[in-house]
Formats: sequence, structure tokens, C-alpha cells
Amino acid sequence: MGLIPNVVNLVGPVSTKCVLDAGCGTGWLFEELDPAEAWQCDLAPPPTRRPGVKSTREDITNMSYPSDRFDVVVSSLVLMWVSDLATSLREFHRVTKPGGRLVVALVHPYFAHAGYVVDDGFVINRDVSREQELSDYLISGIVGPLTYYHRRPETYYNEALRAGWQLTQFLDWFVDMEHYEQFAADRRTTTRRTGWVPTFTFFVGEKYPDKVGASGSRHAG
Repeated sequence: MGLIPNVVNLVGPVSTKCVLDAGCGTGWLFEELDPAEAWQCDLAPPPTRRPGVKSTREDITNMSYPSDRFDVVVSSLVLMWVSDLATSLREFHRVTKPGGRLVVALVHPYFAHAGYVVDDGFVINRDVSREQELSDYLISGIVGPLTYYHRRPETYYNEALRAGWQLTQFLDWFVDMEHYEQFAADRRTTTRRTGWVPTFTFFVGEKYPDKVGASGSRHAG
């Protein structure tokens, strides 16, 4: 509900752009966007759901792409599964062209896997003030086992800054419960949601040419 529309909106017009979906999962991004050049990668061979999309198998901490390759890099629901956050953000910076952008989507660090929904709100039953690793985690009970890295939001922001990104936009997304109840009824889902706390958070970084970041390449703008 909130993930796809917000990512697409933050990416913006791409008809003349080269876009990388870094950690593409099911490959949904290029069903929503039609850039001039579309690339996607993941640890497993990624699916090609639309003709013309170029797919490679990559570790986002050490990608094979040349520097300054992409106008936009999208990282959607990826970084909380990555142990080496700093290196991933530096790699995103390296492969982005001067003037390019990074769009990051995360399950909200303070609330994902930190508690449970009740009738009148959300109960936190985990210490969200400290970073933790949750091992043997299955996404939707199927994909995994993976390790989820619980980090505070400022960890993501500060590592992005150290990697050379100029952070330009932030967004928290809350469930519209009236819409969700209609959505859930149509799909017979048993997942419980609340509008009391944000489900997703997003941020945008730009690579400016007038600064040199931790990656050693110039940021763009």
C-alpha cells in the first residue's frame, strides 16, 4: 500500500534516466517505472518481469558496475538485511553519476519487529534504543533464514552522510486504516496493522560534485 507509491513518487520522472534497483527482490520496480535504461540486481538471480530490464547477480557491498554509471539508485527494503551498512552506502555512491540520486525505503526502524499491534495502538516489547541482530528471520514465513539488523534511524542517515550523500528528503508513512480495512477485506489477510505508528520510512540522497565523500568520488548535484 504505502511502499510502491512512495518509492515511485520519490524516484520521479525517469524517461531519460538510467536506473538501478539494488536488491530488487521480486522485480516490481520496473513494472511501475519505465526508464531509458533499467538495471536490477540481487544476491540470487533476479527475475525479469519486463522485457529490456538488465539483470545481474550482485553483492551490494561490492558491485561489478563501473563508477558513475546510474542516474538513480533505488534501495527498497534492503539495507536492514545488510550487515555492512557503511560499505553498501559507499558502493551506491560510487556507482551513481554526479547529479544522481539515491532513494532508500526501510521498514520503520523503531517499530518493525519491535512489538505488536493491539486494538487501540502498538505495544513495544523490545529495547529499540540499542542496535540488535535478529537471527533466523523468515520474511512472510518463507524467505530466509535472514538476519534483521535493528538500527536506529540516525544510523542510516549518518552512514549515508559519511558515504558522501547529501540528504534532501525524509518521509514517514502511516497506514490509512479506513483504506487498509477495505484492502484487507478484499484480500482476506490476517495481518494486523495500526495507524498509530509509521510502517515505512524513506530518505533521498543526492550526489554533489563539489564535495568528496568517504567513497573518494565526488558527490553530485
